[in-house]
Amino acid sequence: MSKVNQDYKLPMEPNNDIWINCIYNNLIAILKIQNQSYGKLSYSLSRNYSIYQFKNKFNAPEVEMKIFGEGIFVPEVLTQIPKIQELFDIVEVEYWNFPSVHEAIMTYLKMGYYLFVDLDRFYFPGGIEYNVRRFIHPSFVYGYNRDLRKYYMIEDCTKPRVLNYYELSHDQLEVAFDEIRRKGEGLYSKTGIKAYKLISTTEYKYKITKNDVITNLENLLTESQDDSSELCKLYDLNRIYGLNCIRQFSSAITDLFPRISSQNIVIHYALASFPLDFQKSNLILVDILFNEGLLSEKACLHLREQYIALSQLWTRYRNNIFYYIQKKEINPDEPIDPSYFLPLSTLLNEIYHKETLVTQYFLETLQSS
Repeated sequence: MSKVNQDYKLPMEPNNDIWINCIYNNLIAILKIQNQSYGKLSYSLSRNYSIYQFKNKFNAPEVEMKIFGEGIFVPEVLTQIPKIQELFDIVEVEYWNFPSVHEAIMTYLKMGYYLFVDLDRFYFPGGIEYNVRRFIHPSFVYGYNRDLRKYYMIEDCTKPRVLNYYELSHDQLEVAFDEIRRKGEGLYSKTGIKAYKLISTTEYKYKITKNDVITNLENLLTESQDDSSELCKLYDLNRIYGLNCIRQFSSAITDLFPRISSQNIVIHYALASFPLDFQKSNLILVDILFNEGLLSEKACLHLREQYIALSQLWTRYRNNIFYYIQKKEINPDEPIDPSYFLPLSTLLNEIYHKETLVTQYFLETLQSS
């Protein structure tokens, strides 16, 4: 830790390899500082498409549109949460045992702990929620400057899903924590503050295995479902997994999209970014496997070509959602003919078939090598 001009700062760099969530992106960043091999971790995690469907197709239309507007019926890319918690000493910080929240944070920083502090980003200057809406979020703190009275943080408050260096004043953090202090518990941790430090005796090195990648590809090609979540029980839904989600959505889009509000369509535009992240991850995974001798040059070049083509197709899909947003903003009350979405349905079918062929080729290549 540096201690210059009353500056307490643990080593840290923003990790924007592939978005998992703000917690795990930062934990992987800590691991990458220890050993750069952990830069491969984000690309080897299992990713799969998921979509919800009503068990009863005659469910109430108003309920259907409510949860469709929230993005429930759109294919979502789920990313496996990495099993890295056991590499850290983790402490739920009981801040009430300290003179102030600041003293609690400083005590753990000086002991070499990084901290997640549940804060209301309504009080984050320059952030998209600043003075606009309440948003309690586990914010990552890795240092403090006593002269400037500012905390060093990594945040995506200025651009969602893109982590950057950020500074928050001592007083602003105190105010942003007040909601947590009143309730006595946080969003992410029981106390509102959670401290992480790498276990020094652990040997840190990460290696992608061929078998893990094969399992991930097999899961993509296999349709599965469950109804165990609270959301499924509440609305009588099944949650479907696998590439087939894309095909199922393509057949439903002409019915569902014309009935969605212009406000909720923005949610669908945001969700359309996740398949693009998926293709980016696949491209880098192919390069890693080639560099480790698990893929031939011929296979690597073919897969790269196919994943670039898929990225272009998913970009077209997302752009079409954007054009629809513009159309709704210009004429919000004008009804949209379902036929407007036929090209989008056709595009999704093309994506489904291409993703299936590429995944099958990838799987067969690894199995035969």
